[in-house]
Amino acid sequence: MSLRTTAVLDTTFPYDSVEENGEFVFYAGRNISEMIAAQLEVRGYKVRDIQHRQEMGWAVVVESERNYIGVLVAIVDEVYISVTYTPNFGDRLLGRKDEVYRPLLRDLDAILRADDRFSNIRWMAAGAEGPEFEHPID
Repeated sequence: MSLRTTAVLDTTFPYDSVEENGEFVFYAGRNISEMIAAQLEVRGYKVRDIQHRQEMGWAVVVESERNYIGVLVAIVDEVYISVTYTPNFGDRLLGRKDEVYRPLLRDLDAILRADDRFSNIRWMAAGAEGPEFEHPID
């Protein structure tokens, strides 16, 4: 089962960066991050917070029983949404997979597809430039 953890898409959300004296104070993507966080909470996920990661974008931090999973939103011509999961020491040692990770990828795909402000949604493996797929998991 292949996992593709990066979505690339188009959006009609307003571009929401904040600049002061020609410098970015807040990078774009907060409004999308807030929408994703709210929709994940509706689906029962425990969203810890939303963090501004400067030029990297905005991170929605989802808490599972043992780990944290980050949903990073960055805008560079298109919207990039990457899901990152770093297992804790015990999970790495025992080879355990987090039970929230795969369902979160599926739910994130469903959230994006249910909102008509998103279009041209395609998924890729982390760090890849292609090939592109319709969904994050086969």
